[in-house]
Amino acid sequence: MSQGDYNVALIVAQDAVNIAEGNELEEAENYVKLLNIRIDLAQNEKTIFDIDAQQEQIIRNMPLLYLKLFMVKSLHTQYLNSATKPAV
Repeated sequence: MSQGDYNVALIVAQDAVNIAEGNELEEAENYVKLLNIRIDLAQNEKTIFDIDAQQEQIIRNMPLLYLKLFMVKSLHTQYLNSATKPAV
């Protein structure tokens, strides 16, 4: 994913927050927070295991469902990235 793709993803996610109402607003805001963490990790070539204390606290403050989705997606992405790298 390139820097431009990250920017587009954040714009689309922020648009979702802007049009969300009620319970959807909290869900959209949590999605943007998770997306920001995932982008930060990807840009710095880190994995879910490299989150800092602030990122961890953001995730801990979210409902359990978001944490599960974040972990599954992150581990899946890590697996795909390792599967496409040539063996050394």
